[in-house]
Amino acid sequence: MKKFLLSAAVLTVSAGAAVASPLSTNFVGGKGKTAVPVDTFSGPRGTTNTIYAINVANLTSVDGLSSPNNTVMLYDIGAFIGNAGGTVTMTSIGWDVTGEALGASWQSEMRFYFDDNVAPDLTGLFLRPLSANAPGVGSNASGGQIDLTDNAIPNIVLPNGILRLELFESFDDGPGVDGIWRSGFLYVGIQEVVPTPGATALFGLAGLAGLRRRR
Repeated sequence: MKKFLLSAAVLTVSAGAAVASPLSTNFVGGKGKTAVPVDTFSGPRGTTNTIYAINVANLTSVDGLSSPNNTVMLYDIGAFIGNAGGTVTMTSIGWDVTGEALGASWQSEMRFYFDDNVAPDLTGLFLRPLSANAPGVGSNASGGQIDLTDNAIPNIVLPNGILRLELFESFDDGPGVDGIWRSGFLYVGIQEVVPTPGATALFGLAGLAGLRRRR
């Protein structure tokens, strides 16, 4: 089953808050379960429970999933925590982003896909931060880290410590760029742990049709 983490409404975080506010909306995870928000966690470099921040400013959203025209970024998280080439595990996700859907494209069509770069197989994490079925500018913040396993979504094992991030459109409105992330960050919670054997094999490729919007 494809694993989704989709925002149901725009979230807000109090300005200047030292600790992110709790989530004020629901998220849909694997098997349709409702997410349980957790507090933001952090730790020194080289330890478990480290947050890796990804700046998405000016990254573009172009075509459907796996298109050669899409923006694909590789992040060496293993090296970041002092374990270059070693296995690390993505355990949570958070975000605070602003995106703009161009032309006839919708904000809700702008997506992120997280996976390892050794054998990306569509069993990673699909994230839709914006929910508006309309063009224009939208913003959303998770208000903290969302734990993957709390939502029946297996942790994402990165065998060589490298995270692959693809930006794509759930519906391609035409040639060229459909959306631009104007500002913000994705917050990847990571642990330097031994992965559970066969965890990712529990999920198949069903639900690909759900990536396309019915018009």
